[in-house]
Amino acid sequence: MVPHPMKMKMTRNQTNKMAGARRATGTKWVQTKLHPFRWGLALMAVGVGLAACDDLTRFEQERYECSLNSQGLAEVDMRSTSAGDQVTVTFSDETITAVIMESSDSKFTLAKDNLIMRIDRESGTIRMTRGTRYINIACTRTVFRM
Repeated sequence: MVPHPMKMKMTRNQTNKMAGARRATGTKWVQTKLHPFRWGLALMAVGVGLAACDDLTRFEQERYECSLNSQGLAEVDMRSTSAGDQVTVTFSDETITAVIMESSDSKFTLAKDNLIMRIDRESGTIRMTRGTRYINIACTRTVFRM
């Protein structure tokens, strides 16, 4: 006895539909279980990205604005804080460009002709030496990062 061809075809289609339905339900179950994991992974990636932003500065500017003093020093403006870079030093009557001779986390040493400036980065105090005379000047430190 040979089964009717139409009946056989219908049975095969029903079986395939059922297998596809089981697969779709299984996929939804996996997606439902992975949903919180995806959010956690995304939040962790954003957190790591934000934590590393400190190293991604385009430039850093450090400025020391000084109070009234006998040498007429108004401000020291540093666009770059590496040894060998140039710094703008503004006095009440002139503006000069000095060179950073020494640079560390705690101090700078600037030089130009007979002028030597030692800057304490923590306190903002500048010890300025012109020839054989020196003076300590209290300044305010401002750091700008972008």
